[in-house]
Amino acid sequence: MQNDTKIFLIIKPNKILVKPNIENITIISIVNTDDLSNYELAYQTTKCYSLVYGYDFITVNINYYKNILSKCNQTDFMFKRHCFLSYYLKEIIPYSKYVLFIDADIGVINPTHNLTKYLPIKDEEILFEERIFNYEISAGSYFVKNDVYARDLLLKWANFEKFIPNAFSGSDNVALHPFLFKYLPPKYKNHSVVCQNLWETSQTYNDLERYVACLRYFMKNYFIETKNLNDEEYYLDNGKIKIIKKLSKRKWVRDVWLTESKFSDNDFMLHGLKKSAINSNAFASWTQIIYLNNYNISKCKSETFYENWVYNWNFMTTNVEIKMLLKNVIGNIDKKFHNIIKDLNIKII
Repeated sequence: MQNDTKIFLIIKPNKILVKPNIENITIISIVNTDDLSNYELAYQTTKCYSLVYGYDFITVNINYYKNILSKCNQTDFMFKRHCFLSYYLKEIIPYSKYVLFIDADIGVINPTHNLTKYLPIKDEEILFEERIFNYEISAGSYFVKNDVYARDLLLKWANFEKFIPNAFSGSDNVALHPFLFKYLPPKYKNHSVVCQNLWETSQTYNDLERYVACLRYFMKNYFIETKNLNDEEYYLDNGKIKIIKKLSKRKWVRDVWLTESKFSDNDFMLHGLKKSAINSNAFASWTQIIYLNNYNISKCKSETFYENWVYNWNFMTTNVEIKMLLKNVIGNIDKKFHNIIKDLNIKII
């Protein structure tokens, strides 16, 4: 145990409102290996969190479901997982009303947040969320209502693999943008061929960044012109598809490394909790801020569940500081966005 670690909870355990899982909420991560050692921090914190609140948490290795795999012909696992999830929702967990899909390296930093705060509401079918450090809509976590509409959307997204160009394409995450772009009426896509040309000739991450920025520019114009937006989100398909904005209170996850590993009580889930990235020289390196030294899964259903969250308290800070750090990142990326659009000389008519 490090000297700079500490067990603490933002609020007292008896103040946490735990209700029966009447909404039948499932948290699911889809992988293609049994070796999850690189994601132990993410897995154990999410597992314990799920036990605290009575949610189902499933990590599924697709290789054990040959029947479902036979229906998913995608060659790239990143696309295949969305196809797999669509069938898994229908055939294996049809009883689950809402499902939160997460990458394997997403874990819970603050277990005092109740997942019900982030559920799709009213006519919402699927909730995507914006990445903070770029212009992307994330493919790594989304909330779905387990019904025909959402499952069909996941299948269509997975099958969009056949439309990716023979270039450096960016897999499912980049492909999500032209897929969602299809939901815009034709008149809002005039002159967007410039974007497609960027994708078809892409060779680097820089090229992909320009492509995504290009599409988001046209999408932004659509949202503004049609008033399909508010302070928290953007809407597509009459509000069935929502894109949660970068600083929205509905956003449930962000990248751990964005704030130099600092976190506050407003943080719920963090992305990028790979052991291999701790103090590394690679992109998305982070300092370990949570430890499993005292982890005991039997505590997860007791009043002492919080003892499983052992923090490096040096990285705990205020909500104000975290918001300031994130706003700085967003400010820089907004400037870059405008420079890209200016350089592309896009004209919307």
